[in-house]
Amino acid sequence: MCNLTPADFFDEGYAAIYAACQKLADKGVSVDPVTLAQMLSDMGKLESTGGVANLSSLVANCASPLDMGYHADIIKRHSISRQLISAGEKIAALGYQPGNNGDSLSQADDLLVSLRKKAGTTHVIGPEERMALLGERYEKLFISDSVAVPSGLTDLDRELGGGFYNGDLIIVGARSGVGKTTILQCIANNMSLKHNVLFCSGEMSVEALSDRDVAGLLGKRVNEIRLGGFDGDTYADLTGRVMESLKARRIYYFDRTLTVASITQTALGVQTRHGLDILIVDYLGLLADEGGENQNIRLGNISRKLKGLARELDIPVIAAHQLSRAPELRGADDKRPNLSDLRESGHIEEDADLVLMLYREDYYTDTTSKETEIIIRKHRQGRANRVVKVYFDEAHQMYRDLVWQGDQQAIDK
Repeated sequence: MCNLTPADFFDEGYAAIYAACQKLADKGVSVDPVTLAQMLSDMGKLESTGGVANLSSLVANCASPLDMGYHADIIKRHSISRQLISAGEKIAALGYQPGNNGDSLSQADDLLVSLRKKAGTTHVIGPEERMALLGERYEKLFISDSVAVPSGLTDLDRELGGGFYNGDLIIVGARSGVGKTTILQCIANNMSLKHNVLFCSGEMSVEALSDRDVAGLLGKRVNEIRLGGFDGDTYADLTGRVMESLKARRIYYFDRTLTVASITQTALGVQTRHGLDILIVDYLGLLADEGGENQNIRLGNISRKLKGLARELDIPVIAAHQLSRAPELRGADDKRPNLSDLRESGHIEEDADLVLMLYREDYYTDTTSKETEIIIRKHRQGRANRVVKVYFDEAHQMYRDLVWQGDQQAIDK
């Protein structure tokens, strides 16, 4: 999205409104008719911008968050056109001035260079800009070891180079019942101790997700928590230590009807008010977005928009996806999911920067092993077809580290 400034607006009233919105955002205050009216009043601009009635009209006609980029581009394009006309007039005036043509050409060139910078029409990064970017990046790495957001699963973070990176779309794929929601919740809980997390759930309510958290913290089975009838000690522990632990987790839940537009609007709100470090979506198939002549195209459009959202917000976006039945139809020794199991889901494989797939042997056999394999099937910045093993505590719906035993095995499939 282009970088708008109040000066890009032709109408002075709208310029003042946009400036007020920027001031509120800088203070971390939500932008609504009440806060905006107060800010404009403080700036002495409320009446000149049409008053409260005009603000209410603007809110009523507010476009979808997904359209903001296009609308901002229109405003920026017209602003640049006006500035180009103004620069043309100034350059024409230079042509009539007596004196050194070299000076006039230099002034004309300065006008055009300044206009190019304001327009942002070039995204070429030269040697000096590159060195500045790298200097800042490696200084952060020197101080904190990694700029990634760690998952909290030690072996997985080691294999991923520290965790999940800003701007990346991460797909977590598995068959129904293998534990997609559980691992997303585990990652969210681990991250939330140091990072702000937005968890968008289309499958489970906040209450149902919280029952799992409470069970883990109390060391009880989830069905015991859902059944109720706690004894006095358990209830005291739940309302004391457990509640304090849950309160410390910086997770924001959104469990209403999920569409890319509603997720975008919610994410922007959380980022503005609290700061947002990671977005988790559970899961792609439950998003209610329409459009596309079939399911493949519809899901491909969703994944592409989520990838764009990751870049726009500059955060990792993790989305779960339910795989096809193909693993169950393969031979007894070939049940691990592959990228080909994503193919019926549009362009998800192409859009994703990282694809993690879950495999549990006890899902297909009678083994008592509780190990879960996290298979890295795609990794733009690292090695694919790697396996990280974690322990799945099914009773308490939690994932935990296994002891690190050196380099993880690779899968040739």
